[in-house]
Amino acid sequence: MTVHDLRLQPVSEWIAHATELLSSENHWLHGVGPGLALDATRRTIEALVGDERVSILSHTGAHGIDAIAAVGESKWDCEHFGFPVHKLYGFATARGIANQDRVAKALVAEGIIPLIASAELVMARVSLSAVPELSALESAGFRLMDVQVMWMHQRAKGHPAAMDAAIRAATIDDTRAMSAIARETMREAPTHFHLDSRLAADRVDALYEGWAANSVAGTAADYVLVAELDGEIAGFTTAKLANTEGTSSARYGIIPLVAVAAGFRGRGVGRRLVSAALAWLDHRGAAASCIGTQANNFRAAALYAALGLRPVSAAVSMHRWRDDGDVV
Repeated sequence: MTVHDLRLQPVSEWIAHATELLSSENHWLHGVGPGLALDATRRTIEALVGDERVSILSHTGAHGIDAIAAVGESKWDCEHFGFPVHKLYGFATARGIANQDRVAKALVAEGIIPLIASAELVMARVSLSAVPELSALESAGFRLMDVQVMWMHQRAKGHPAAMDAAIRAATIDDTRAMSAIARETMREAPTHFHLDSRLAADRVDALYEGWAANSVAGTAADYVLVAELDGEIAGFTTAKLANTEGTSSARYGIIPLVAVAAGFRGRGVGRRLVSAALAWLDHRGAAASCIGTQANNFRAAALYAALGLRPVSAAVSMHRWRDDGDVV
């Protein structure tokens, strides 16, 4: 058998190789700062090593490790949906090796499939350019749900933009309005959760309502901004600053959620919110910031392009239910 659980070996023996392989999933960070993609990937792997529910698998070829995958139970999703849910946290094969397709299929068949036997649902997100990996997963019963595009903003030079009077920091009192806007907006721009008909609609709604509430509480975001127009909450956005322990040139920002109430669309609310969030991240030293959205969310894409962001990567979301089978 050529598939091994790397947890059985000292981390120091394999983490550098694993980081190099999996950093392809963070390739957009290469343009932000030297080594930042490797640094971000290494920190992710270290966090996974600290989670006993996650297995880190390798496929070994003639010249050592030529494929890596991290898979395990997702505690939050299990609790939210009420049944066993696993995640494929990373999956990459070395480029340029012989029989890359065979290697990807072997890691899926001999490593991933046995580990997910107890899961009712397994979720994965894999780079759109990772064709051997996507093909191997599809052969094992994983099905396409959506495609997410990552848009990147690089820190603006010069003086920061003037404060927008309609934009302010969110408070706990805004939680109910924000949760309602999140539910409404995400239904209209459906994610892989919405597009999977086997997931109960009310639980998917609750996921985004809870995400908005947790952002205000500070557990899912570092900063939350709301737009208040005509005495109502017209929309909100959230922001996170990553790699804060690194140098300022290596920090980057993430904008996880942008939502505008239906009655306020067409009034520039989204533009004002995203601009304010990017300015906040710029001011706190983010060398670049990213926003992800579904590939067919053309309204959001047009907004990000108009603000000067550019698309830098795309990833496929896939789901596999237990009874989908594993035709490998």
